[in-house]
Amino acid sequence: MAMIEESHLVFDKKYKLLNPEQKLAVDTLEGAVMVNAGPGSGKTELLAMRTANLLRSLQINPSNILLLTFTENAAFNMRDRLQKLIGSAAYGVAIYTFHGFANDVINRYGEYFFEGASFRPVTDVEKIGIIENVLSNFPKKSKLSKREFEGGYIFNSDILSCISGLKKGNLDANDFRNSINSNFKVWTGVNKLTNILEEVSGGRKYENIFSAYVRLYAAIKELNDEGDNEYLRYLLNSLDIEILKSKDTGEYKNLNKWRDEFFTKDETGDNYKILKDSQKEKIEKWLELADIYEKFSNEMQKKGLYDFDDMIYLVSRELKENTALRNELEEKFQYIMVDEFQDTNEAQFSLVKNLTSSQVHHGNPNILVVGDDDQAIYKFQGAELSNIYKFLRTYPETKKIILNKNYRSTQNILDLARQSILKGQDRLETRDKSFKKELVSGQEQKVGVIKEFKFENNELEYDYVSNEIKRIIESGVAPEKISIISNKHHTLKDISAYLNIKRIPFSYEKKEHVLEKQPIKELITILEFVNSVTDKNIKDYLLPEILSYKFWHLENLNIWEIAEAVREIDTEFNKRTWFGEILNNKNEKIKRIGEFLLEISIEANSIPLEHL
Repeated sequence: MAMIEESHLVFDKKYKLLNPEQKLAVDTLEGAVMVNAGPGSGKTELLAMRTANLLRSLQINPSNILLLTFTENAAFNMRDRLQKLIGSAAYGVAIYTFHGFANDVINRYGEYFFEGASFRPVTDVEKIGIIENVLSNFPKKSKLSKREFEGGYIFNSDILSCISGLKKGNLDANDFRNSINSNFKVWTGVNKLTNILEEVSGGRKYENIFSAYVRLYAAIKELNDEGDNEYLRYLLNSLDIEILKSKDTGEYKNLNKWRDEFFTKDETGDNYKILKDSQKEKIEKWLELADIYEKFSNEMQKKGLYDFDDMIYLVSRELKENTALRNELEEKFQYIMVDEFQDTNEAQFSLVKNLTSSQVHHGNPNILVVGDDDQAIYKFQGAELSNIYKFLRTYPETKKIILNKNYRSTQNILDLARQSILKGQDRLETRDKSFKKELVSGQEQKVGVIKEFKFENNELEYDYVSNEIKRIIESGVAPEKISIISNKHHTLKDISAYLNIKRIPFSYEKKEHVLEKQPIKELITILEFVNSVTDKNIKDYLLPEILSYKFWHLENLNIWEIAEAVREIDTEFNKRTWFGEILNNKNEKIKRIGEFLLEISIEANSIPLEHL
């Protein structure tokens, strides 16, 4: 009882510090809510406070609240903040990343997935092996199964990237194929309208060109009114933005740029008559990709494998089709909150939508999303800005709340940032005049001065910055109070040399993805080769690269001699391989490398990777 009273006191104390908009979001507990939160506006505190308010105001358990975010670090920080606010009850709240939630659903309700069989995550090496096997069965005239000179497939990584994108877009192979076929009719319709652009081709008079694009917009809109196609909506939205921009500036360059982005000359090369997406060669590639995607998915199924993108996609699909699973999860998670909603992709949005689709909600479920459309430009893992608009269309009774008080920056920084943000056209504030996002600073500290300098070269810039830092330090400011921020690490590395020369103390931090480090990339390539030997489908083409790795200490001449030996005797009847040449090489060092690769390939059949 004492702990509950203490948590209420903490809540009351923090609640008094909230601004009116934050209080409104914390107190709006029922129905769909969209909080448009600019940077530094206290959205994390808002989510924690609203969770606490749900528990103290309603007769629900912590486990009835689902909070979805994007990173494990964000989930950890949210639980830590909640624990300080509501104590041990924080550990009962379901806080997940999207992938963590999907994975938990698959594990808990395994009977609904993979026909009850036990599947495991696929490795990158396995994915490449499966896609290569699929491509090997395609005819030589195939556009996507072309081979490298060394024997590998040119479009391996591109195909896997496209399949990943389709899954994030919540499309299976059949959906993708149907989308291509249905859009083809739409493209044909738009292509019939482009005679409007021909009328002003090569023209220079603003009024005529502007009028032509307005007429094109009206014609496409009329075409879309017949069936409300998503492709046409995108085309219309983008053109609408450019028309408004042209109207404001009195220039038509941006309109022609829009034309060049979406349209190309027809096969005769005369005029801008057809959509780029309607080109025959592009459609053929897409349809072939759909076939590859389908066969890849079938092979994954046969081998009992699933990948990272499958988790959200599969759960979203199952929620849509399986009433029993959806009802059980909806009963469990009665209040849902989503952080960084602007980062959601189509599969993630579909998961949320299908989790709140029960008719009992009457189209207005208890879901709150927090996002900032101006941050969606980064396209995080396939994020779609359109999901913010889709949310408003899906839940038309959504209550919109704007957090426009910034507690992180001074007003002059916010004003300068706004000047840049306003240059972006596809924004909520542009489309919906009810969204006003002019951030106001909540800082009381002294406002600094923002200066802009231009230099003829990098060296002059680095010299100026290092001299300015030295001057500031000599005036009595501690070095740890000074920061240098850059969008590129090499800039920081370069400027550090100038700081060293001037004996200015500094620390340099860089977060690196371990899989992007060169030694790890080299290790992965070696393991890919080892796996190919184990599967009796040796990827000989990897060996020239593997032998070039510096840690073998081989001379370029040694590698060239092997290449020549393979080339000289490599005929249809007498085929030589790199692996064979390495294993039988007169150079003992090269021979030992071959024996080493063969040895770990044999051991890989029975020894786990970490023990190899």
